[in-house]
Amino acid sequence: LNRISLEFHDPLVMALMFECLKNHREIKIVTVKNKFKLKAGKAKFEQPPDLHVNVDIGDGWLCEVQFLFRDILLIKKELHKFYDVNRATSEMDVAGPLFSQLPEVKSEAGVAATGAAAAQEGKLDAALAQKVKKYKEKYEAFKKASAVSLAEKDAALAEKDTALAKKDAALSEKESALTAALAEKDAALAELDASKVRTLLEQSKVKELQAELERCRGELRKDAKPGGALPPPPPPPGETALYSWEVLKEGCPQGVDPKHKELALQPEQFKEALGVEKEDWAGMPEWKKQQQKKAAGLF
Repeated sequence: LNRISLEFHDPLVMALMFECLKNHREIKIVTVKNKFKLKAGKAKFEQPPDLHVNVDIGDGWLCEVQFLFRDILLIKKELHKFYDVNRATSEMDVAGPLFSQLPEVKSEAGVAATGAAAAQEGKLDAALAQKVKKYKEKYEAFKKASAVSLAEKDAALAEKDTALAKKDAALSEKESALTAALAEKDAALAELDASKVRTLLEQSKVKELQAELERCRGELRKDAKPGGALPPPPPPPGETALYSWEVLKEGCPQGVDPKHKELALQPEQFKEALGVEKEDWAGMPEWKKQQQKKAAGLF
């Protein structure tokens, strides 16, 4: 449904326009409501009077056409602003200017108003001016109260912002203190972990040394013969002990690597036991070394 408003200065011109619409070949009038006539039992108009026409402009499209006098249309537009004030739910709904001075209504050229019409028009203008003044006073009072209310709300919001800023500062300070405390704890835990690792390494080394000591003791007990002498004692610190071929074949003296007993063999017996000079031994393949040591009883 489309809507259009037509405004007129003269009732004759309005009647002529209605006749033209009624006799139009492509437009069909569907309904007509003459709201210029008072309803039965009513002493005054409840709505701005107009001629309300519904027309079919083709293919079932309906259009609402309102025929209004210009003075009534201006009053209607100004009165509608009072409804905006009454229906306002917040100060921002009516924060801008609402009313403006009504333009001067001039008669169309060639149409002179009669004395009675002019007097009636003057009464309407006076009544309208009184209403406009009344509602402007109400609006100014409403705007003033709204300004006070907005100032109070702004002050309350500013107070809340200050309180929130203080809370944020306190939270930031707590966060910094917690971060520093956590860093100290992390450093202490890291030091404790390093100490535990060192302790575990030391314990592992002690166990290895104890195992090596037990192994050497077992070798000594195995090498000792009933009624015979024990194997030669280990050399003083910093010196390399050398043993005869017979001693090394019978066991592993203390301080000698059991996997490389040939390195503790006396030089004069090295070639006799292994078939090569000691200087040439390091350059031999490992598999051949193993064969030579097995044959010499040093494996």
